[in-house]
Amino acid sequence: MLDNITPAESGPVLITSSQGNTTSHRERWVRVTASTTKILFACASQEGFTNLVNQQLRGKPVQTVALLYGCDIYIMAQEAFHSVIEKEIAGFQVAETGMWINRQYPGIGASPDGLLFYPVSNTKGVLEIKCPMSIKNIDPKKVDKFLTGKKLASFCLKRDRSNIQKLKTNHPYYFQMQIQMSMCEMQWGYFVV
Repeated sequence: MLDNITPAESGPVLITSSQGNTTSHRERWVRVTASTTKILFACASQEGFTNLVNQQLRGKPVQTVALLYGCDIYIMAQEAFHSVIEKEIAGFQVAETGMWINRQYPGIGASPDGLLFYPVSNTKGVLEIKCPMSIKNIDPKKVDKFLTGKKLASFCLKRDRSNIQKLKTNHPYYFQMQIQMSMCEMQWGYFVV
């Protein structure tokens, strides 16, 4: 089966130019995607792994209220990021993208929300934007003032010793970012909430 999904080219290969279309859904169906890697690594048994594979192969796209909320405000979040980053870093560029695979790992796919170019260092990175419903109407910079207990513990960000919010390294979004950077062979990324 991997022969049928392995690209002929080496390195990162863009296989769909946008997200959410029929081609991208078909390509996601035969691969572990960056957004599901943490679940895969957390499978503690053969049964858990088998259930995950069956869900991937037989499941239908998930449409939860939280997912629909995130989709509804995604464009607004994307525009806000563009506005802020363009003011702070001259020449910084953001490009939309689709699904990426890499010959080295043909069974894995990644669909970052954008590709970034930083002209000062002449480097490229990935962009991932999340719009969690759990902080609807809350400034992400003040999330730890409003969320408590289990909601705060399961939230994707935490403050470090310098009081800077950072993505938790044990959170599924961290795994997602790492896989995106690996698939695209990029050294850094922006995670935006």
